[in-house]
Amino acid sequence: MRKLIWVCHYLDKLGYVAGREGNISIRRGNEIYIKASGVYLAEAKEGDFVKVDLSGKWEGRKRPSIELPMHLAIYRAREEVNAIIHSHPPYTTALSVLDIPIDLITEEAKMYLSDGVRVIGYREPGSQTLAKDVESAVKKGVNLLILRGHGVVALGRSIEEALERTIAIERCAHILYLVNLLKRKVLFR
Repeated sequence: MRKLIWVCHYLDKLGYVAGREGNISIRRGNEIYIKASGVYLAEAKEGDFVKVDLSGKWEGRKRPSIELPMHLAIYRAREEVNAIIHSHPPYTTALSVLDIPIDLITEEAKMYLSDGVRVIGYREPGSQTLAKDVESAVKKGVNLLILRGHGVVALGRSIEEALERTIAIERCAHILYLVNLLKRKVLFR
C-alpha cells in the first residue's frame, strides 16, 4: 500500500492530476483497492482506498471512485493486469482534444508502449459506455488508452509498470508539442 500512496503523490507532483481528478487501483487476488471518491491524490493515505471485490461489492463508509466500472471491466478482461492509473496529463489530454496523434518518439515509449496506444472518443466519466469501450480495447492487448479530453488509462502487471506507461505517453506528447512550437518559430522568422 505504501507504493500505491507514493504513486498517488508522485502523479500530483508531476502535474498529471489536480484536485480530486484521477484514480488509481491495484489488484490483490479477487479484490481491488481503488481510490475513494472525493480524495485528492496529493493527500492520499492508506484509509483513502476502498476494497472492492470483482463483482463490484464493497463495504464501509467511503465510496469507490466514479470510475470503478472501468477499473472492474479492465481487471475482468485482463487477468495479468494488477494495476491501473487513470490520470489527466496535460499535454496528452490537450493533444487528444485536437485529435492530434501522439507518435512514440522516445525510447521509453517504444519500450513501454510497444503494443500500441488506443484513442477512445469522449464518453461520460463513470459511465457503462466508457467501461465497455475500454474493455473492448484492452481485450486486444493494448496497455495504454487515451480518453479524448479525459486523460490516460495505463495498465500494468505492477503499479510501477502502469506509471512508466503514463510517463512515457506524456513525455512524447510534451516533446511533440515542443517540436511543433519550434517548427513554427523557425518557419516564421
